[in-house]
Amino acid sequence: LSLYESYIHPYVDTIAWCLIPNHFHFMIMAMENIVEVKQGGLVLDSVANGFRKLLSGYAHYFNSKYKHSGSVFRPKTKAKELQVKGNKNAVRHGLVEHASQWKYSSYSFYSGERKKSLCNKKAAEEVCEYDIRTFRHLVEQRLPDELVNGLF
Repeated sequence: LSLYESYIHPYVDTIAWCLIPNHFHFMIMAMENIVEVKQGGLVLDSVANGFRKLLSGYAHYFNSKYKHSGSVFRPKTKAKELQVKGNKNAVRHGLVEHASQWKYSSYSFYSGERKKSLCNKKAAEEVCEYDIRTFRHLVEQRLPDELVNGLF
């Protein structure tokens, strides 16, 4: 999260996030301060370049700590336009029985249990119609598998 905060957060409004042992999700909305960055022969926007730096920095940390080499996350990072609401990824992967039990996500911020977060509640209210009064109920509703296949 510290790499995310350094490299990506300055260019986006973060709506939600979830870290899973073998992958991660960030729901973001790009701000207007996006700039193009030349990286070798590539021209990337500041968000794409930020994710490149995050993945590279995390791979360096992970590989040093565990005496590995190469990429940590495969396949390469994908960006998807959000089509459905409700990411219960830790529940779907059998890591916890309830989304509130997974401490590596923005759930506790939106449920009111944590006061500080990378997330922007105002943006979540606009984009996702977030409302603390209905949040827990909406998260508990299970989306049909046919709606989420391939999204998580």
